[in-house]
Amino acid sequence: MDIRTLRYFVAAAETENLSRASERLNVVQSALSHQIHGLEKQLGVQLFIRTGRRVHLSEIGRIFLEDARAVLEAVDTAKLRVDQAAKGAAGELRIGIETNSSRNVLVSETLLAYRAAFPYVAVHLVPMPSGRLLEAIVSGGVDAGFIYVSGTSPELSAVLLQKANWLVALPRDSKLVNRGTIRLKDLKDEPFIWWPANTSPVINDSMLATCLAGGLVPDIVQEAYNEIMMINLVAAGFGICFVIDAVTRQWPGDMVIFRKVEDLSSPLNLSLVWRRDNDALTLPHLASIAEKLSDAGHA
Repeated sequence: MDIRTLRYFVAAAETENLSRASERLNVVQSALSHQIHGLEKQLGVQLFIRTGRRVHLSEIGRIFLEDARAVLEAVDTAKLRVDQAAKGAAGELRIGIETNSSRNVLVSETLLAYRAAFPYVAVHLVPMPSGRLLEAIVSGGVDAGFIYVSGTSPELSAVLLQKANWLVALPRDSKLVNRGTIRLKDLKDEPFIWWPANTSPVINDSMLATCLAGGLVPDIVQEAYNEIMMINLVAAGFGICFVIDAVTRQWPGDMVIFRKVEDLSSPLNLSLVWRRDNDALTLPHLASIAEKLSDAGHA
């Protein structure tokens, strides 16, 4: 029994006429009759009651018709899924996302647009710190990740979503708030709130190098795992901290003042990053949507 024979049987059952069934299938009637007789012989039952040129399903034939339709529907669905998978429109995609990037509207817009365009792709979001996320991308633990990075290695590809600028977060009563221009060396006597080195090692090393080049050795008195927590600690008087400008839009009130630091130049970009040799067919579509929605794409 094969799929073609089942299609012949269903056509004959639905038309109750071998001539019309053969026209629907674009086969000669004799071939259709031969296939149906062969099916009955194989099953050892009579599927049709024949009356001249017309055929009617037997009781067994009606039962078999339900199963034959279910089989054909399953085959058609499987073919559709294979076709979608070949085009990257079905399957799954594991996307890493770190705390700060998860708050950026461009990330939300990219995910929303991707899920709307490819509803048959199972998207699995995996939250993790940026340091671990880069490791997961390289090792294949995730297919891609939304992450703030200062640069990528040759084995990685990236779509730049948004360039980030660093600001210093100051308590509103700080003497630095009203200073005309702030430079790194002006912060040397301030207590700093910093992120743990192991959560964002690349960013941590880059920021420390920039600070040292500007004459600042940060006096780190407190660590915090995300920038919202850091800003809250600034508001509570624990010290000052560096944050990216995208985060400041989420901070209400005037307990913390954000100022530019003239010589704080440490490139940091929100990017969709993936391993260059990742062959997931679902990945190029996500990258394409991210590129269209990026700040650069809107420019």
